Amino acid sequence: MASRLRRYYYGDKQPSKKEFLNQKNENIANRHIGPYGKFIMKQKLEKLDLLGQVDKEKFNGLTILENNMYNAPVFYHRIPSTNNDFFCSMIKQKDSNERRIVIRSLSSFYTVGQIEPKREVYNPQSRHFTHFIKT
Repeated sequence: MASRLRRYYYGDKQPSKKEFLNQKNENIANRHIGPYGKFIMKQKLEKLDLLGQVDKEKFNGLTILENNMYNAPVFYHRIPSTNNDFFCSMIKQKDSNERRIVIRSLSSFYTVGQIEPKREVYNPQSRHFTHFIKT
């Protein structure tokens, strides 16, 4: 299942990528959106596909992680240059039992907010759940 990042922005013109990367205090309205993802302009009265909406007086937009199952707001963070943070993962080869460890340095990351399901989530052992499993 693939997910997409979409940056919804309220304004008249598209700001430069540099504005999203700037972490200074005067850029508090844009810096959480981040530089990655498809950029979509919104009119002042248009709403996002989320239960909660953006406070347009404080923030200029929001980035949303979207796929067929759910929508979730995400927030961009840059790692300070004094930190040495790394991402470590183990990869297993398909055709053999060989495993290897991959380490990559992090320059930025996103944190994900509360997930809002697009499809109904059934309770276990409910009539709808058993019907869903049978079909």
